Amino acid sequence: MPRYNAWSIQTKIISGFLIIIGCLAIYTMVVHSQIYSKQNEVNVITIHDREVTSLTNQIEKSVLDMEDGVRGYVITGDLLYLEPYTRGKTQWQEYFNQLYEVIATDSFGIQRLQAVKLNIENWIAQNVDPIILLKKNNDEVGIAKSFSNGAGIQQVDQIRQQFDTFRQDENQSTDNRITAQKKSNNTLIAFLYIFALVVASIAILISIVLSRTILNTLRKATSTINGIALSNDNLEERIIVTTKDEIGDLAHATNLLLDSHQHQYWIQTQTSEFAEMYQGIEDTVELADRFLTKVSAILNGQYGAIYLFQDNKSILIKAASYAGDGSNIGKQSFRVGDGLVGQCAKEKKIIHINQIPEEYIKIESGLGESKPRHILLVPVVHQGNLQAVLEIASMEEFTVHQLRLLDNLLLPFAAAAEVVRSRMEIDRLYSESQILNNELQLHAKETQEQAEELQVQSEELRLKSEELQSINSQMQEQRNHAQAKTAEAEEARAEMQLYAEQLKVSSQYKSEFLANMSHELRTPLNSMLVFSQFLKENNNHTLTDDELLYAGYIQNSGNDLLSLINDILDLSKVESGKMEPNIDAINLSEMPQIMEQHFSELAARKGLEFAVILHPDTPNLMFTDEQRLQQILKNLISNAIKFTTIGKVEITIRKAVLSAEHLEMQIDNSNEVISFAVRDTGLGIPKDKYELIFESFQQADGTIERNYGGTGLGLSISNQLTTLLGGSLLLESELGVGSIFTLYLPSLSSDFEPFEAAPTVEILSSPVTVQQEIQELLPSEGSEVFQGKRVLIVDDDKRNAIALTVPLTQRGMKVFVADSGKACINILEQEKMDIVLMDIMMPEMNGYQVMDWIRNTLQDANLPIIAVTAKAMNQDREKSLAAGASDYLSKPIQMNQLFSLMRVWLNKS
Repeated sequence: MPRYNAWSIQTKIISGFLIIIGCLAIYTMVVHSQIYSKQNEVNVITIHDREVTSLTNQIEKSVLDMEDGVRGYVITGDLLYLEPYTRGKTQWQEYFNQLYEVIATDSFGIQRLQAVKLNIENWIAQNVDPIILLKKNNDEVGIAKSFSNGAGIQQVDQIRQQFDTFRQDENQSTDNRITAQKKSNNTLIAFLYIFALVVASIAILISIVLSRTILNTLRKATSTINGIALSNDNLEERIIVTTKDEIGDLAHATNLLLDSHQHQYWIQTQTSEFAEMYQGIEDTVELADRFLTKVSAILNGQYGAIYLFQDNKSILIKAASYAGDGSNIGKQSFRVGDGLVGQCAKEKKIIHINQIPEEYIKIESGLGESKPRHILLVPVVHQGNLQAVLEIASMEEFTVHQLRLLDNLLLPFAAAAEVVRSRMEIDRLYSESQILNNELQLHAKETQEQAEELQVQSEELRLKSEELQSINSQMQEQRNHAQAKTAEAEEARAEMQLYAEQLKVSSQYKSEFLANMSHELRTPLNSMLVFSQFLKENNNHTLTDDELLYAGYIQNSGNDLLSLINDILDLSKVESGKMEPNIDAINLSEMPQIMEQHFSELAARKGLEFAVILHPDTPNLMFTDEQRLQQILKNLISNAIKFTTIGKVEITIRKAVLSAEHLEMQIDNSNEVISFAVRDTGLGIPKDKYELIFESFQQADGTIERNYGGTGLGLSISNQLTTLLGGSLLLESELGVGSIFTLYLPSLSSDFEPFEAAPTVEILSSPVTVQQEIQELLPSEGSEVFQGKRVLIVDDDKRNAIALTVPLTQRGMKVFVADSGKACINILEQEKMDIVLMDIMMPEMNGYQVMDWIRNTLQDANLPIIAVTAKAMNQDREKSLAAGASDYLSKPIQMNQLFSLMRVWLNKS
């Protein structure tokens, strides 16, 4: 380098431009410092707003998950539906703590957030947890009450409103910060302009001084520098270096400085453009595609791909590609650690490859193809969580400025991807809720169609009932005709036998026909009543008032048909003709005392609690038949005490809340209706036995080992008397929990016209007793066969045992009685018997088992055993004989026939 004197061009230029460079250095530092500071402020505002939005959305989503989980559990009773509630209950507190830390410096925001927290905790404590507890206790009434008051929905709406207000306030705060930032930027710009003017002024002054001593060749360089210094937007212009002296060095240094400013401005501009591009994007695939397209163009990439990380599956799936040829080049997914993409995701570090294998992807164009020379794999990480992996292939080496720009773009892209994913999850949950709503509407439509079908079935049942009445009348005529023939049969023994057989066949046909018709009518009627009750309860609240009214009509019509069928099938044991109610005023306030007098001692003997509750809204007087009302209540309470071993029996008397919608009365709907609910904690009744127990001679436990006796007529009589009084008898029961029989009776007027009870229909379960009646008039033969014989009567019904003991004793027999199968075994082990009369249906050990024990264990094959049972089917006779019975006789017993059988077997023995 040549040496110059103190005032050489070098000295002057260095002296002058050192001042300029110093100013520019200060300017550069100030600009860099301010840009960095502003960038940090922008990042803080952006990250703060994003975190606040994300965390509030997560808390709100957790509340929705808890609400959906509880609702699903209440509807289905499945504990699996509580998993979203449990998870949301934990997550919302974690997100709350994170949000609390984010806005820790905002005292006003902390107060609002604490208010939201208090509201959520109150909602969980006052609505959610109690509903879960009610569901676990199967308290459907409490659940319905909790939902009906709407407190939970109001609190959830209030929580949503608080979050909306909180976000609006935070957005307003963010806007205020942005406004302040804009003002600060304007101040900075003004300052930079002033500073630039100062620098320009100094440069002009130095140029004027130097221009007097420097050759004209320096004027162009000076003019160029001044032009660049006065223009902030045009950074493309450069000083043309024409000399190799100090002026050339200065021009070169100035060009390098401009390059640095240009790159910084370029990075800032691209970052802003990307941030604007993210606005309005609602899909991660679209976001990835637009980001990849733009960044590939900026980095001069000829091929690119971006893989989004699926956290729930721990895999990376290709979301977008750049300059692909449509042949699905490369794998569509990678596991973490699988290949370079998976390794980049695992290490979360940039991988830069310069040695490309021959089999790698080819970059194609219209003129040919070539493999890339450089590959760049970059992990996209947000708050330590992997979001995606970016892969770029290029023919040119990536520059430092490109890599610096890419580094600045990754964080905003990761944050945007997180926000878009959260928004997509919220949209998905909303779509699912819409689908569920549509399904509920479709279900309501199907339910309405089913109601219409049930109405058609009800009309068909009514027609069948009318046909059954006509058939019953015809059969009554046939019965009268048979009775006339029976009177004629008394004149001749042989002719009487023929008529008896004919009447037996006729009775059997009638019994089988009525039994079959009863089953055929009750089967569709049961479905109609169950579905109409389901519609009427309207648990999903999807039916209109008119539809509920139609369901009530269907149910009431079904109840009328049920009453009509019961009238047809009822035995003369219940009614002997028409029954007229005696309507008079009764004092309901005396009813508890009457019931307690009748049943409190009986309940106490069984160790049961017994209570009669008279509700305050119950009127003192009602008009009905007091005798029939007490008969119904006594039947219901007797059954309740009979089938309850532990717990209590409770009777509640009150004014019915609904009358016209639940009952179909033969009076005006304005009349008062009183309900009598008999609740027990007994065995309960299975749903498939509901209809059966209201039939004559039927119980829920109809097996031969049943533990409770009785004719099964109590409920049948109660149901007919209820219909006679214009009321209704309803049943609610759960097996193993208990039953509730609710009697609804209207307060009747003196001119009330009761329902006509159907005339008695006799169903003969054994041969007609004409032969028996005549044989009883004949003198007995061979009574000496019975003298001194020992007979064992095995029957759990004392009345049956006594009925057999008296005539057997009169014929000189010594009678032993066993009230169970085990008692029979004990007697036979100690006493020698001549003959055994064996019942079949007994508790613990039935007749079949006892006879098997006698034949096999006792090994007594000669002891005559006559099976005496009410099971009168052919297969029952065969089963008895196979079990070891010597002969078989069905109930009701014809004594002459019994004595004839006993005479035969006693003679044989």
